[in-house]
Amino acid sequence: MGDPAFKICDKIRAHSIRVMSSNYTLYGDMSRRVFAVLDDFSPRLENYSIDETFVDLSGFGDRMLKHATDMRAEVRERTGIPTCVGIARTKTLAELANFAAKKNPLFAGVCDLTDPRWPTTCWPGCPLARYGA
Repeated sequence: MGDPAFKICDKIRAHSIRVMSSNYTLYGDMSRRVFAVLDDFSPRLENYSIDETFVDLSGFGDRMLKHATDMRAEVRERTGIPTCVGIARTKTLAELANFAAKKNPLFAGVCDLTDPRWPTTCWPGCPLARYGA
């Protein structure tokens, strides 16, 4: 990963690897569009990377899950991009919740780890579970 294609031509041929160029202009534009949708749902956003944003949903209380579900649907509607949402008390746990939201159909794309029922449901499918996390 990261090697120029001309340096790995033999591997490309040997393994029938398809080489495609990236379109960072498009990725950046789509990232900005998603961010604009999220901005409609919370004034406090932290753009973490081109495809990841932390959204502060504090203050929504018992409406948080519905708000996150609506936010996910609106991103899909306005950009065509499927997303998942992880809700938790910390960013690290939000990452794990997002992993669960992607991998477990039970959550329908939104996993709320602040709900006391879900943490034990999430951990068995998480790669960190084998480390006792």
